[in-house]
Amino acid sequence: MTVEAVSHSGQSARAPANEFRQDLLEAGLGDGAHAFNLDLSGWHSESGDVTVRVFETQDVLGIVQIVLSGPAGPVINEEPSRWRWHIDRVDSLAVIGWVQDTHRPYTTVLLRATGDNGKTVPVIANKYRADLKEAEVGNGHHGFEVNLALIGAMKSIKLYVAETGEALTADPISIDPIEIIKRGGISDKMKTQIQFKISEIRALLNNIESRGGIIDMP
Repeated sequence: MTVEAVSHSGQSARAPANEFRQDLLEAGLGDGAHAFNLDLSGWHSESGDVTVRVFETQDVLGIVQIVLSGPAGPVINEEPSRWRWHIDRVDSLAVIGWVQDTHRPYTTVLLRATGDNGKTVPVIANKYRADLKEAEVGNGHHGFEVNLALIGAMKSIKLYVAETGEALTADPISIDPIEIIKRGGISDKMKTQIQFKISEIRALLNNIESRGGIIDMP
């Protein structure tokens, strides 16, 4: 299993959970080789929550607050953000993530999603997620999903906290189709459609080759 730490700004670090610890062995946790050590020495300035999760499944293991100034240089006494959040996935259908109000940790946060076309839709962050509950993020009812079809944006969207008008993310969230495909974030339905079109193109090319390269024109 691989453990991943991801910050708000997109900095990440990964490490295998295979280091041996005697206390784990004595506690009856398998062979004791289940510890991990995430190296953040290459990170630049960062302040706020860092999500620690299982890389293979994206299940959240916990959220920790860090403040870094320069490569791993600690800074103290900075005010943490009121909003704890993370964007877990962006695909061709939706933007999926979670957000929690640390001032009222068990309440539902209402967001506004605004596309680059100017259209805005409300987003309620109240979906239950067992991984958030296990990570002690409120009562676990803090997940949200932005239906991109309702917005109709072309390249990007921005998320705002409806109560305060604050932007949740510093930069717009890219929903550019090319970028989504590069990240592998296309739905199974779209994959099937693409595969079908590829099969059609191959059949057409085979037909052209069988005709000696002659194309029938209407």
